[in-house]
Amino acid sequence: MLIEKRGRQLELQRVDTSAGKLPAFDVMYATRLPYLRNSLVQRHGSEILFVGSGGIFEYAERESAGRNLHRELQVLLRKPGKTRLRRYGNSSKPVYKLKQAVKRLLGHKSENLYDLDAWTVYASQ
Repeated sequence: MLIEKRGRQLELQRVDTSAGKLPAFDVMYATRLPYLRNSLVQRHGSEILFVGSGGIFEYAERESAGRNLHRELQVLLRKPGKTRLRRYGNSSKPVYKLKQAVKRLLGHKSENLYDLDAWTVYASQ
């Protein structure tokens, strides 16, 4: 299934992967159907998708991992009616980015367990 998100607008499309050709994407996420089902119907079902070994993220470009696009997926793959996760905590995006930059300058490591770029090992390193 392809989920295309532009601002607040979502579009869902079925994707035929049998030919081996995939559409262009920013992030692709693969998981097991029971995990996805539990995420959409159980109160804390989405936690297995994003903590531990619930799935595999594949980014089209390394720089995209630093944008934490998977946080958008967390919001989409939750049981309806739950409170939304805030991508930047209680701050605006610019304030969040400024805080992160200051922390890096002070030598603090990322405390965000959902920051893929902070704990991902890249083959090119």
